[in-house]
Amino acid sequence: MSLRFVPLDLEIALQQDSQKIAMRKGEVLFRRGESACGIFVLLSGRVILDLGLDACFPRTYEAGALLGLSATLTRGIYSMTATVMENAVVAFWSREALESLLQRQPRYYRELVDILEESISGNERSPQHIQFGIREV
Repeated sequence: MSLRFVPLDLEIALQQDSQKIAMRKGEVLFRRGESACGIFVLLSGRVILDLGLDACFPRTYEAGALLGLSATLTRGIYSMTATVMENAVVAFWSREALESLLQRQPRYYRELVDILEESISGNERSPQHIQFGIREV
């Protein structure tokens, strides 16, 4: 299993200029069917993604995961619900703030599209394999 390392400058940008949010166990980042409001970089804690109450195979993510990317880039809806399983801190980028960053730094768009393509293709890379170093910036 390989990890998709995000270029350091993109990682720093996503952490530095983001809104940091502390989340408690049981809180929801986003719900399946909601309009995408932005992306979340999980800085600490654990989050579970599932399709709802009847989901058989929920996915658990830890620090470094990038959540909500595809729905945000496509201006769509979230396809899963993200629930905090262990107190967490996330770096949040609203859709508007992310679009502004991408206008200022268009090379980041290519990196994010590459991540999205790999996630969609299912080639052993999904959000838990997108690795941010979670450096102090």
